Amino acid sequence: MAEVPSDLVSRPELSHCMMSATGEVERLRTLFTARSVVAWTGKGGRVELSTFADDIRTAYRIHRNDIQVTKFHPEDFFITFANHSDHEAVLQQPRLVTRSGREYFFRPWDERRNAEAVDIHFRVRLCIEGIPMHGRTEEAVAKLIGPRCSVHYVEEYSRRRNNNSTFDVWIWISDPSSIPKASRFTITRHDAESAPVDTPFPDLEPEQPAPWARKKGLTYPMIIHVDSVQDLVARYYRGYQWRYGETDDAARSRMVSRPLEPYRPLPEPDRHSDDEEDDHQEQRSRRRHRSRSLWGRFGGRSSSRSREPDRGDRGRYNEENRGRQRSCDVVVHRSCSRNLSRSAEPGETRL
Repeated sequence: MAEVPSDLVSRPELSHCMMSATGEVERLRTLFTARSVVAWTGKGGRVELSTFADDIRTAYRIHRNDIQVTKFHPEDFFITFANHSDHEAVLQQPRLVTRSGREYFFRPWDERRNAEAVDIHFRVRLCIEGIPMHGRTEEAVAKLIGPRCSVHYVEEYSRRRNNNSTFDVWIWISDPSSIPKASRFTITRHDAESAPVDTPFPDLEPEQPAPWARKKGLTYPMIIHVDSVQDLVARYYRGYQWRYGETDDAARSRMVSRPLEPYRPLPEPDRHSDDEEDDHQEQRSRRRHRSRSLWGRFGGRSSSRSREPDRGDRGRYNEENRGRQRSCDVVVHRSCSRNLSRSAEPGETRL
């Protein structure tokens, strides 16, 4: 059993973590960019939070309910306004000196401050074996693949649990060689959830209940297969072959490399007013195809089918239809739709 360390000198000096911005992250970024400023004091010394809040409300004639002031670092205060006009009024006078001689400075909150711009140009498709049915979520994959990756999206058939042989997901990563071949994944017992952030403070419990026993869980063995790699800078695509139940081995895995072709929409068929019957059949065919390609029409996501053909022997190579090149020919495209095989995502070349 692990013991509590007497000191923490063995902690790593530096770590790296990456995540994809969620809808909530984007909402907060938009809010803080439009309504928030940071502030710090001059040479006068430290100022209490309540004193600073009173000074700014008095100077700019802002109602108490229209402003939120909190402590912040590395600046002293973080201010969020309910009205955009108050936000602009403060930034028009970025220096405030009160009658008592206290001096404050203001600047807009900026997500780029203290940040370094990066470009993630590798996109990798993973097929993960061993995730238990109740743990097949995007959050679980983000934990499993490590902090240096971020989830792009989960294939639709995996997200809907229509095919559960593997859990297939696309990720963004700077170095595909850092993806582990296998992992041990632990799911612990459920913790009490925190109250929503919009709950008033008087209605909150003073603290979370302390645990009364050890936390239990179950650990599952995982195998992580690299199915394909896209380099969006060099514009190439590499597809790999792997076997069920075996970790990937570069010495035996065959690799096929192709240039990454841009997505070309299918041409619209010729429409003849004198052939109404064929016209109606064509419309019905396109409607069936569009229903299967809904995700490809929104945001360029994969138009993966809701079902896949039976995989058969688990010891054979991954199916031949993994990575089939998408054709712009209408007949071939319809044939793929009828076979319900995995489809390529717009912008990717399937082998």
